[in-house]
Amino acid sequence: MTINKNYLVNMGLLVSGLSIITTGLLKLELFRINSGFLNSLHDVSGVVFAVFALIHVVLHFRWIISATQFYLFKKDD
Repeated sequence: MTINKNYLVNMGLLVSGLSIITTGLLKLELFRINSGFLNSLHDVSGVVFAVFALIHVVLHFRWIISATQFYLFKKDD
């Protein structure tokens, strides 16, 4: 069974994004949870998200170029 690399990248974006949101909300003054572990988890999740976002752009670069050219240079009928 092969797992699609786009699926893995998207799941990485989802999990790290949810981690950023959750730890960010817990760090708010409303909850007053401010531990070293929580700060580290928030920071690491941000870096992991950035890496997955870069991989996502690289994997879809041809589509990005194609879509940009289509929408910027399409001829009006």
